[in-house]
Amino acid sequence: MNEELNTAAAASRSNSDVAIETCIDAETTPLENPGPKKMSKKKQKKMAKMARYLENRKQMRRIEKARRKENRAKKKAAGELAPKPLKKTMASSVCKIRVAVDMAYEDVSF
Repeated sequence: MNEELNTAAAASRSNSDVAIETCIDAETTPLENPGPKKMSKKKQKKMAKMARYLENRKQMRRIEKARRKENRAKKKAAGELAPKPLKKTMASSVCKIRVAVDMAYEDVSF
């Protein structure tokens, strides 16, 4: 009779262990083997759009750079392009205030 209880207990333990292992396997399987997940149509469209963008990004930058260069040449030929302003210096400034900073720390102890 004890043997029957032990085998029944062992069977119930093994069933629960199998159930736990199945749950653990079900939880770890997606992490170990990430297969293609089902995505919504909107997500698929966004992914396709991003892939197209990444493929054409360098080409579009080259086209845009050429377009800017062409527009700049047209403006320069028409005389619409003004030269870049020079940096302002204190010599050309109307403010003639001078500032002196005393860096002598001889009488200050640290």
